[in-house]
Amino acid sequence: MITDPRLFVGRRRELARLFNLMQQPVSANIIGERRIGKSSLLYHIYQTWELKVLEPNRYCVVYLNLQDAQCEQESRFYSAVMQVIQRQLQQNSPFRQLPQTLNRQSFGDAIRQCYQSGIRPVLCLDEFEALFGHTQEFDDGFFDNLRSLMNASQVMLILASRKSLDVYKRQHRLTSDFFNLGQIMQLGELEPDAVTELLRLPASPPLGVLEQDKAREWGGRHPCRLQLAASFLWQAGKNSYGENWARQQFLIEEQRLPKQQMPTNPVRAIKNLGRLAQWIGDTLDDFGNLLAGMVILIVLGLGITGIFHWNEVQEF
Repeated sequence: MITDPRLFVGRRRELARLFNLMQQPVSANIIGERRIGKSSLLYHIYQTWELKVLEPNRYCVVYLNLQDAQCEQESRFYSAVMQVIQRQLQQNSPFRQLPQTLNRQSFGDAIRQCYQSGIRPVLCLDEFEALFGHTQEFDDGFFDNLRSLMNASQVMLILASRKSLDVYKRQHRLTSDFFNLGQIMQLGELEPDAVTELLRLPASPPLGVLEQDKAREWGGRHPCRLQLAASFLWQAGKNSYGENWARQQFLIEEQRLPKQQMPTNPVRAIKNLGRLAQWIGDTLDDFGNLLAGMVILIVLGLGITGIFHWNEVQEF
């Protein structure tokens, strides 16, 4: 995860959209494969929001990784969120005394108290799918409580997950209307200008033009693969290891990255079957042409050497 805002590149459209949603407010679900940059995007929002929104004193933006916080229990989730909000607000906290253990009612009261004081909490919750591993704790009642706060514009959620929350709703047979609120944002690969910006980040020694081209060739526009390619090329250049060493190390690490799963598309599958049949036909046709050409060359050779008479070659 990128934690230094000076090293964060790209995602300008996504950031502009999310900061616009903050001022409405409309919650968002950022989805994408692992290592595509969801955590870095959420953390960058947490680090830079004060420079991007009007009247920043009206917001309190917090970042929380639901795996790191070990929020296996509903009460621990509420406590983790409120502790981060209190740290963010510091002296401006509207809370006199929070209960030692928070429940749905006290958590909702605390959020409403914050909102009534003129501050709207914005919760950037990373690895949100971790909650679905504990559905006995995080049931429809839990999500309904969040929905009521969102529906009243008292809190905004920016959630990061591998899949759309609708998928988890169906998998775990949840019925809450929580999953119908907010917008879905698919996070994909970097724009070409962001790739160039990434490969030109300050380094000592900096990547040369040839190394940048090689990193772009290896990593494409995938942020993690680009970082790996640039890192190994930089190490190779600094220590005189050579390009082959960099390539070998890159391939080893690339194998450890999660493979992108393409959604099943029946129409695409039928088209691919048609392409396969066409490829087989073209291959057989090419093989037939190759065989015929070889026979012709052999017969001509036999005619030139005198083994065949020229009238036999002509008849053939």
